[in-house]
Amino acid sequence: MSLAELERNDLAFSESLAITRLRTAFVALASKDDGWFCQNYESKALVKARTWFDTHPDHQATRELQPFIAEGLRACEKRM
Repeated sequence: MSLAELERNDLAFSESLAITRLRTAFVALASKDDGWFCQNYESKALVKARTWFDTHPDHQATRELQPFIAEGLRACEKRM
């Protein structure tokens, strides 16, 4: 994806890929096991991410992915 992004040199395309990577990261966080603990910097990043999603509701993903993204955004609340 990064190579395609660089070759296109298109801001809208880059933004779309960044949003896709962000959603994918939250789905991955939602699937972490209980042995994973959140670091302080990760907790701060999740607060910023939640704020970004709250102010950009049109990028919150499909209805099917929304519960997983929401769980990922809460990952540090359970694992500090």
